[in-house]
Amino acid sequence: MKNPILAPGTFAYAPGAVPQLQPQGRALRRAIEQDRRWFERHPRRLIRVRDPVAGEGAALGLRAPTAGGYPLRVFVFYAAPGARRRLGLYTRLSSADPEPVLLAYLRLSMDAQRQGYTGELSNEDLAAALGVSGGCTQH
Repeated sequence: MKNPILAPGTFAYAPGAVPQLQPQGRALRRAIEQDRRWFERHPRRLIRVRDPVAGEGAALGLRAPTAGGYPLRVFVFYAAPGARRRLGLYTRLSSADPEPVLLAYLRLSMDAQRQGYTGELSNEDLAAALGVSGGCTQH
């Protein structure tokens, strides 16, 4: 299956390779195991969105959300057969949202990061990524 998320040249571990990981807390190890099980139960899904566990935001290099701002969510997505990648994003989206919206928001966020953009992504940005009018989307 071709990966629709990672850009060409993005590194992903080959099946069977043993990645060198930073020591992880028990909560994070449990969350990663729950992610694995979630993808086993939802084999057609490419993205899971969940709340971060204790210390996960810091492990992803993110600061705590500001009061009244968007909450921090962890996007766990298919990187290669048997491999997933986590990315922390500030949004109100959840796994219950349609996968095309989640894919568009993830791609938009990754493109913005690659370009050094650190501002807020608007609903209009997401709508443009989806090819719909701005009033139809919210993140």
